[in-house]
Amino acid sequence: MSSLRLGCLPNLRSLFLQGNKISQVEGLEQCRELRHLVLDRNKIRLLTETSFCAQWKLTELHMEENRVKELYYLTGLDNLQFLFLGMNRIQDMAELQQLEILTHLKEISVINNPVARKLLHRPTLVHRMPNLEVVDGIEVSPAEKLKADLYFLEPPMQQSAAAAAATAGSIDIVLPGIGPYKPAVHVNSNEPSWTVPQLPDDTTKEHSKGRGSTDVSPLKGTHQHSVLFRYHQHGNKSGNQRMRQNRP
Repeated sequence: MSSLRLGCLPNLRSLFLQGNKISQVEGLEQCRELRHLVLDRNKIRLLTETSFCAQWKLTELHMEENRVKELYYLTGLDNLQFLFLGMNRIQDMAELQQLEILTHLKEISVINNPVARKLLHRPTLVHRMPNLEVVDGIEVSPAEKLKADLYFLEPPMQQSAAAAAATAGSIDIVLPGIGPYKPAVHVNSNEPSWTVPQLPDDTTKEHSKGRGSTDVSPLKGTHQHSVLFRYHQHGNKSGNQRMRQNRP
């Protein structure tokens, strides 16, 4: 890039250098008015402290299909709003977490990086960078932000916040990368469900004097196919004991 003599263009605002086999970002020190920079499909491996040392006004940076592993020297791009790093070699979540200092960042893409295969890369970005609107080409909804924040809260705070969110009906969204806060058991409406509640004390006393029977009755307030099985004592053996003896 130094051979391009970009220092002769101090008022340059947009620069497109995709597909030029560039291995190092350099020579931009005098391009202080640069707003848009495209470096896709090159061979960039490392970023140095001089790579973007004067690009305070840069708002959009494309560096897809390169070989970048570390992102530390992007943290000086204070006004960056759009960052595209797909198909690089970023592996560690710590590299992405360094970008939380970019408070104006609205969109980021790290698709097809090793770090994107980890389950928590998206909720981590959503939680640590609250101004993000789009991650990997998918819009971040308010409900997703809420759930990401709940996921990373301390357990006591997590429970109280989850209860408040559930009351408001805003926690039903499935966040990419993590499962529901509290796993729920989903009952298929086409299949019967069985519930065995504890018997009332008066019923237990009434049938504990030597007589016994097995009573099958519908259970009110649950699924229409739910059935309540009540096992009472028969002689000196309980219903549960008889069940164990009759097992093959």
